[in-house]
Amino acid sequence: MVKEQFRETDAARRISHLEFGIFSPSHMQQNSQIQCVSKNLYTPENARKPALFGVLDPQL
Repeated sequence: MVKEQFRETDAARRISHLEFGIFSPSHMQQNSQIQCVSKNLYTPENARKPALFGVLDPQL
């Protein structure tokens, strides 16, 4: 069984529409809750990325 190679077409595509909106307050509250279990602000590496499940976690 030979895999087929993917080839992207050069045909231009047009976006039909964009839809913007805001979340309801209850939906934002449901999506913003995580359990903070780490007291560290950043990861121990020199990358200065917010620690997962810490107070600077981007999921908040």
